Amino acid sequence: MAMADVVNALPFFYGNIAREEAEDYLRQAGMSNGLYLLRQSRNYLGGFALSVANAKHCYHYTIEKKPNETYAIAGGKSYRSPVDVIDHHSQETDGLVCLLKKPCNRPKNMQPKVGPFEDLKEKLIREYVKQTWNLRGAALEQAIISQRPQLEKLIATTAHESMPWFHGAISREESAARVYFRARLMFVHYTTTKVLSAPNVTAPLCGPAM
Repeated sequence: MAMADVVNALPFFYGNIAREEAEDYLRQAGMSNGLYLLRQSRNYLGGFALSVANAKHCYHYTIEKKPNETYAIAGGKSYRSPVDVIDHHSQETDGLVCLLKKPCNRPKNMQPKVGPFEDLKEKLIREYVKQTWNLRGAALEQAIISQRPQLEKLIATTAHESMPWFHGAISREESAARVYFRARLMFVHYTTTKVLSAPNVTAPLCGPAM
């Protein structure tokens, strides 16, 4: 089973929420010492963040994904999954402000929040499998399920190529020229808009004056 599926099944995983949102959920749940939740990291691709309450304060720890597919809080031991990291810190503080004592589960009927990259990732995975293996329907779904870890790793390293701002391999001079041209277009558009929207200004019509 892919790690994304494992984590999404956890009742205390909130998905792609900001630390401020995490703090709100912890406060709503009472802020008891050792109350915690897991969320997707917005700084480390494939990583997670652990938000913990202690002494009426919130603390946040990044769980980084290592190149060898293990997970660890910076400076700590590596484990096979974020769940193993949490299990360890429920037994030993090992650098955390307190033991992890109680999961802060999502409200009823709430699903983990999906970030923009997750939507894009799923779309790119499906397009890649369709074009590479020419699969459709049930065969497509089965291929995605069986190959998801490898597909996610592939997409994570190539997703930028689908972005409108990605220009491929170009020289520094060409890059500067494109930025300058774009800036000129934006300036002309802004100036024209300001003139046409100014009070008591009428855009000239074509043709001879009456």
